[in-house]
Amino acid sequence: MSRRLPGLVHLGDATTFVDRLLEVIEHIRLFEDFERHEIEALAKHLRCYRAPAGATLIREGTAATSWSS
Repeated sequence: MSRRLPGLVHLGDATTFVDRLLEVIEHIRLFEDFERHEIEALAKHLRCYRAPAGATLIREGTAATSWSS
């Protein structure tokens, strides 16, 4: 369980989830020109977490304390 993100379970970097990541970002114009190898390189810098269904991850108006845990 993450100390800074209670209720979330850290799953590691996103390299394990590249196929799922591609499914999600293929609809985002920012990534439309990215090749698979570029997404794989990006995935090395992303952290994945499991959250309980219905969990609030971001609340509007709450100040951020960091970009990652």
